[in-house]
Amino acid sequence: MTCVVALRHGKKMYMGADSRIVHDNFKFTSNNYPKIIKYDNCAIGYAGNTTPKRVLESLNPVLRTQKDVYKFTKKLFEKLKELDGDELETELLICTKKAIYMADKYLDCFEMGNYWAIGSGSEFALGAMEILNTMGLNPKSQIEEALKTASKYCTDVGPPYKVIEV
Repeated sequence: MTCVVALRHGKKMYMGADSRIVHDNFKFTSNNYPKIIKYDNCAIGYAGNTTPKRVLESLNPVLRTQKDVYKFTKKLFEKLKELDGDELETELLICTKKAIYMADKYLDCFEMGNYWAIGSGSEFALGAMEILNTMGLNPKSQIEEALKTASKYCTDVGPPYKVIEV
């Protein structure tokens, strides 16, 4: 799977992800499947299968409120279900200019706190973020260190890591 981490730092938002791709029993690194798609007013990271990449790259959502995010994710998951059926295993991490949201195939859409992570390495990244958030690191370093921690304990997460400002 993967790990995607989002962080609010002051008035700015950041998101980072690893580059590991897992297919059946094979694990490899690929720069051809970025796990974060950046738009004008938001960024969306995904964990699970790679189907969302194809769909997300064809969209340009305008997401400002939780209601906007919910409507968008509902339409997106309907489209993904058409493509993948009931086998869809995807989570989304969405950063607008003001908030972090987590959404899943069950159409749950939650506003998270100052940071959140999704994917198979999320528990390790969240634990690291809890500590790193108190250490005064710059936001990009904080996310990169959380991803490094996740990759140390979860073989489905691996470098290189990409961190962006939303």
